[in-house]
Amino acid sequence: AQRFHYFSLYDCGVRLDAESWYSVTPEKVAASIARRVGGGRVVIDAFCGCGGNAIALASEGAWVVAVDVDARKLDMARHNAAIYGVADRIDFVAADAIRLLPTLKADAVFLSPPWGGPDYGDDFDVAAIRVGGVGGGGLLALALAAAPRVAYYLPRTTSAAAIAAAAARAGAARGGIRVEAHYLNHRLKAKTAYVGWPADHAWPKNGKLN
Repeated sequence: AQRFHYFSLYDCGVRLDAESWYSVTPEKVAASIARRVGGGRVVIDAFCGCGGNAIALASEGAWVVAVDVDARKLDMARHNAAIYGVADRIDFVAADAIRLLPTLKADAVFLSPPWGGPDYGDDFDVAAIRVGGVGGGGLLALALAAAPRVAYYLPRTTSAAAIAAAAARAGAARGGIRVEAHYLNHRLKAKTAYVGWPADHAWPKNGKLN
């Protein structure tokens, strides 16, 4: 019922697998994040899945390195990007992001790691994220080593204190932390923490950042 919230061009042949139905970022939310991250930059999408965020970033003018360990999801991402006409702005890389991030340099990293399924519960702790034995704070540290700026997409129940604790564990001393709450149909859907942007950064006026 919400397929057009995820992809407005869904009827043009967008492909999703069962996991992607609950893990893909809604299109308007992905577009909002992409405007924050900005165009004209090299951005790593470390867990690209079926490509929703990579498509939005490329649509905003970024050159995207889309990484996923699941080759089937990467094929879907490539197919979906072609539908949106941005496949030529995305490098699709089948790899383990944990191992690949230390070898890359970019202007920004977008992180949307697996949260553990849709039933993540209240008061979500970033430390609960585990990918290849690396926790949520460790993922942020890897991303900050690859780029000075990170956009970290997190469950809606993640508290500001949990985000600040994860950033501290990652050694994120550069710039402040801004958190954007994403609402869809008047319901809180998710949050994005922007880490490493300078304090005087001019944010697009398409929402409220705290």
